[in-house]
Amino acid sequence: MEREIEVVFIDAEGGQAFGHTRLELGTLLERIASPTTFFIHGELWDVEAADPNTHAGLEERGSARLTLRRQQPIAAAAPVGDLRSGMSSLCNALPPMTGQPTVMRAPYLKLHEDVWRDVEFVADGAQPAITRNFSEIAAVLAEAAKQRTAYFGRCAVRAEPAAPLDGVTIGVDELATVLGQNADAAYPVVIDGPPPGRDIPNGLVLGGFAFDIGGGTCVYGRNVRSQIAELGVYRAAGGVPEASRVASALSALMRTHSLSLVDWRARAQLRTAAQITAWLSP
Repeated sequence: MEREIEVVFIDAEGGQAFGHTRLELGTLLERIASPTTFFIHGELWDVEAADPNTHAGLEERGSARLTLRRQQPIAAAAPVGDLRSGMSSLCNALPPMTGQPTVMRAPYLKLHEDVWRDVEFVADGAQPAITRNFSEIAAVLAEAAKQRTAYFGRCAVRAEPAAPLDGVTIGVDELATVLGQNADAAYPVVIDGPPPGRDIPNGLVLGGFAFDIGGGTCVYGRNVRSQIAELGVYRAAGGVPEASRVASALSALMRTHSLSLVDWRARAQLRTAAQITAWLSP
């Protein structure tokens, strides 16, 4: 087993130590040699300096001090005081996350908390929940249209389906094969930090995974006991360059497991390759 080095984290803003961990020497050298992000206490930090920063120095001392700078949080999309008014619908629960110091290896998918399960695959058995949610979201949209405002006076919070893939057995290996990717190449998933004043945990999603399907659009989800518990799609602004090919693969997966792709806020339930192609296209 490779020698472990005691690592102390120093805040670049005030020069104070705020955490520590142990890393294998080779891993630490790799992190020092290239741009590195650490996930510590629910926040993302960039490495600015390391002391010592050589193999010989680390071997001799057996410890290191890493100076880190906290990444600035993304501003809330809606005005302060009505933090949810920019969303017509939200999932009522965030996934389990860890706040323990974790080495973040780029790349990784970072999602704002409001878009977790915003677009997701849902088993056909959950159709009654889909219908109820679409009805509630329609009411929220109608109220906003009547008030002629860009924001929503309330939000349709989705408690159902709590288990969107209930009765469906899909593993990450199967998903990777369908997408033409290697399961070992899956990205981790990070939930972006909450805006100031919101007491909501954030961090690295336990069992989270993501596959880039082109143009920054990702199929992501959460793996629980070797089975996918939630499976969603994060659509990047530019869409997917090979939308038709990806849509064919996803529609085949959906037919095999009796699923539909639900875009909750758009109140759209997609089933065919043509529908998914249009949704994914730039």
